[in-house]
Amino acid sequence: MNGNDFAKQLLLDKAFRKSHEQKAFWRGRVKADNLDAIFSWSQLNACLSFNRITNDRFRLSANREHEVVNKRAFRAGKDGFGRTTDYLIINELHKLMREGATGVLEAVNELSASVSDLTERLGRELQAQSSANAYISFGDTSGFGVHNNDDHDVVVLQPDGCKKWQFFRSPVDRC
Repeated sequence: MNGNDFAKQLLLDKAFRKSHEQKAFWRGRVKADNLDAIFSWSQLNACLSFNRITNDRFRLSANREHEVVNKRAFRAGKDGFGRTTDYLIINELHKLMREGATGVLEAVNELSASVSDLTERLGRELQAQSSANAYISFGDTSGFGVHNNDDHDVVVLQPDGCKKWQFFRSPVDRC
């Protein structure tokens, strides 16, 4: 199954469509194999290893602390044009993840064709801007904590493991 097929499956789900129309929570389930075909651990590793990932695209947090963790994971350098940039140090990332850090890789749809297919189809069919972030962690700590400043709808697809997700309605209707 590719991202386009998975989006089609979601869009055919009446409960999903109804939830979207009513801006309500949808708690559907899909087969993990379908998710793994769209974005897997090996695809995540490829995204991190074969792209220049900077700390504005990949953020880390441990026990709600961001600065020290990100400074450990990234090294300052120059790109091919001599501009100042930073580079993800994969070995240090592995250490941080073992220590309980949580990471978020933003705009995965720009790095993965299957995720791009998924977000493009959902965006087109739902007439909404669509992108995808990948959250990774190996522990049971909350890396980013409770926050209410998201200005977008969220679809969580969790292909592996167990994590407790809590969603709250916004106290202010932004429509």
